[in-house]
Amino acid sequence: MGQLHYVMVQQCSPSTMYSMNSSMEARTAEATYAKATKAELASNYDEAFKHYVKAAELFLHLSRKTHNSEALCSKWKASATKALERAEKIKSFAHRSQGQLEAAAGGSQAVDRGGNGAITNIKLTPIGINHFSEQEQYYVLKRGSLINGLVFPPWDDPVLSTLQSCDWDRQPALSMEHERASAVWRPAFALGRPPDVPGSRELHPLEVLQHIINDCSVCASISVCLDYARRFESNLARSALYSTNEMPISLEAGTAALSLTNNRDLHGSRRYYAKLFMNGIWRRVTIDDSLPYNPSEECFMCMTIYHLDGGGEKIHWPSLIEKSYMKLMGGYDFPGSNSSIDLHALIGWIPEQIDTKSTTFERERTWERLTSGYKNGKCLVTIGTGDRQEIYWRETPLLRSHSYAVIDIDEDEKDRVFTVLDSWVRPDDKELSRVLKIPWSEVVYIFDGIYLSWDPGMWKHQINFHGDANHNLRISFVNVNAQTEEEIWILLTRHVRETRCTTDFICLRAELEDSALPPSARLNQQYQLSNTGTYTNSTHVLNKIRIQPTHRSGVVAVTASYEGDKDAREIGFSVVVYSGGSVQVAWDENTNTPPYMTRVDGTLTTKNSGGNSTYPTFMVNPQYHLRIHPSTNSSARGTSKKSRTRVLLKAGKDIPANAVIVWSKGDRKDELIEKEVAASSGAYMYGYAQIIKDLMPGDYTLIISAFEPRHTGPFTLKVECSTSFDLKSIPQEGAGMYSKIVKGAWNAKASLGGPAFEKYALSTRFELMLPMPGQVRVRLQLFEPSNSSVPINVAIYKPSTSRSPSAGPVATSGAYGESLAGVAIPLATLAKGTYHIVPSTYGSNIVAEFRLIIYSNVNGFEVKSIQ
Repeated sequence: MGQLHYVMVQQCSPSTMYSMNSSMEARTAEATYAKATKAELASNYDEAFKHYVKAAELFLHLSRKTHNSEALCSKWKASATKALERAEKIKSFAHRSQGQLEAAAGGSQAVDRGGNGAITNIKLTPIGINHFSEQEQYYVLKRGSLINGLVFPPWDDPVLSTLQSCDWDRQPALSMEHERASAVWRPAFALGRPPDVPGSRELHPLEVLQHIINDCSVCASISVCLDYARRFESNLARSALYSTNEMPISLEAGTAALSLTNNRDLHGSRRYYAKLFMNGIWRRVTIDDSLPYNPSEECFMCMTIYHLDGGGEKIHWPSLIEKSYMKLMGGYDFPGSNSSIDLHALIGWIPEQIDTKSTTFERERTWERLTSGYKNGKCLVTIGTGDRQEIYWRETPLLRSHSYAVIDIDEDEKDRVFTVLDSWVRPDDKELSRVLKIPWSEVVYIFDGIYLSWDPGMWKHQINFHGDANHNLRISFVNVNAQTEEEIWILLTRHVRETRCTTDFICLRAELEDSALPPSARLNQQYQLSNTGTYTNSTHVLNKIRIQPTHRSGVVAVTASYEGDKDAREIGFSVVVYSGGSVQVAWDENTNTPPYMTRVDGTLTTKNSGGNSTYPTFMVNPQYHLRIHPSTNSSARGTSKKSRTRVLLKAGKDIPANAVIVWSKGDRKDELIEKEVAASSGAYMYGYAQIIKDLMPGDYTLIISAFEPRHTGPFTLKVECSTSFDLKSIPQEGAGMYSKIVKGAWNAKASLGGPAFEKYALSTRFELMLPMPGQVRVRLQLFEPSNSSVPINVAIYKPSTSRSPSAGPVATSGAYGESLAGVAIPLATLAKGTYHIVPSTYGSNIVAEFRLIIYSNVNGFEVKSIQ
């Protein structure tokens, strides 16, 4: 029976397997709908609502699968619509019941009651989105099939559905160079059978010739693949191309040998599939064997193979792979790339881009890594020049913004040397050499970028996630028997929709979470600007987390951010996590979107951008009263009484942002005090700040800020919570009141100490005149808070003829304080009349400038200095 089962599985076609999977999924969807119906009949509306929504998701997932027939897709869409309609009816019924309860409580109008005279109280639990579900993952990948207006379906989609959607005759757009040469399309194999069938001779990287300036990175990519194949006897360079009637089910060591047939279409052209990795998955690109041809020079205008011996068979498969990639990227006029991006598409290897001009560039560590990787066959290397004029290596001119293949790395006692190939130089060029031997010390000086491609097979563990931009993920890891430092690699890839768009920026942030870390540790980062997590318009960002042997388990918090012209919900992304044998990784799937959410849109301006907490203006930053309500789950105990709270602050990519939550009564905070901090986003990060914390029910103040007051621009604040909550903006100090600012200074004569000093009565003072009773608030601030402590106080007195106060103050800021924001008299109600405002320092002989800000709800109040 075991053998019989094996034979049956082997004989099942991919379309049959898909049908079997769809049948099981259909049964699951129908069973979920049945559960919803049963719950609705039993008046269990919360359970029915949940199952109807789930059934709708399952039916929609089925309708999006391309291998299903049109009739089935229509059926599943109708079923999804039906389920959603039932969910909406329950939702409307719940809202009506709540309205009736409120009306009954107020007694203001008649309400409908049930047969027993009771009003049904229906509360529906909001349904969070499970982004890890198969349906959500599949939807993101399917949506990523549309690139530059063409559909490139997943490779595993059935061939029949692919044939229905592919556009064989759609050729990649030609470049300006092609148009100037009046290039035409000509079949690569005009006569006879294709000579480059499997088993054809091995190619040397020196045989690759570049013919158009835009495709230098692709030529360099093919060259390093050929170098790899030559050194390790692999088919890596030919791994992407398949014939239309040969579909390998699995790939050998991640690649497959070239497979061609003699099948032709009516026009005499052969057709091929190219298997390229794009937008999170291997995709199918359909081409024929026509290539751009220059009729005047009688040669192909694309990457070609030059025979080192001057003759021999014609080899065209590299040209066809290049054509496939150009079709995917929008044409031969694509804006250029770098080889790590190209190789990720061609062979699926992990891209890493190293900026040799960065202050974080580690020259020695980089050499050791790339040398070891290259020698062991785990790494491909290319290098690129920057966009500057007249680049030379010694007396050899180099092209700017040009990619060069590294086809050998050597080290001896005297030097470290790269062997560099320039496929643009013609083999018969008498002045320039195609091969350069450049010392490592000169490579890092001349070239701006080093582009590495790492074999994903070097990692034992790999997990993937596909979702929308601006998403938070958590990676749980267990460090098993680690003896040395280990690494976790995290690759973020932005899904491309238009390859020529340069306004899409992404950012990847990854850091170890430490649940035992006290809030004070993050408070210490409140004054720091992070040098990680900057935005780039590249499609890939690679981060590395180092795991020490003592770190046996933990969580890595990962955030993918997007900044650009499009709605972030339209931008897909993929996150791939790689780890070695001793570190096991898994997604923490308990990060579903919390059911309660509030979004606030605002703007940091010159009036409310106060900078970080080292600025006296920190107090003017936007602040919000956050009130978290207790869980309605009566069985909640201990830590389960806490509410999982997520604060997400999104600002412009050039604005370093931060968020902090402090315990309070929901009032505005003048400064950050360590013992009051409940949670913080840590160091300021460009364009983004995030807090994830389990908080007890109660009142808090949420403060958002940019690193410096000069950082201004729009922001979006989103708060999510596992229980219901309220979020209200806290008005600025003195909001809705009239205000006046007066300036003054203390010197040896005017700074006479506090009330304990005999000459306090002679201190600098200001006269406040109220034409009618009203409320008054006064703030005293130093113009330039000094490093040394200067305790200050401000008080309001009734004047006396002797200038010495005959009684205590009618209002005071309290004990002498040293806050950067100064000290303030709380809102005080004063009668009509004249008062003296006395700013003072605790000690005498203090020299400093200050200002008083006086707020009042009385129009026409006056303040003047008393000499």
